[in-house]
Amino acid sequence: MKLTKAVELFKQAFPKRRPIGYWIKGNNVIIFNTVRLDGQTDVLESAQYVVTSDGAVYGTNPVLDDIAPSKMKKL
Repeated sequence: MKLTKAVELFKQAFPKRRPIGYWIKGNNVIIFNTVRLDGQTDVLESAQYVVTSDGAVYGTNPVLDDIAPSKMKKL
């Protein structure tokens, strides 16, 4: 999956969040690190989201997907 397509799918699923970085995991899986567009920080919700090649978009965390902040590519 191309990064631009993954961003498009993510924005459709979570229009109130903005991707700020990403990891590529395996074949055709992109994980986005995100922030809220409204700047609100007191809401508990995932900040990382998986976008799969079949168009699924769902929340995750660094432990579940074994991602390191130091390996994130910035957008």
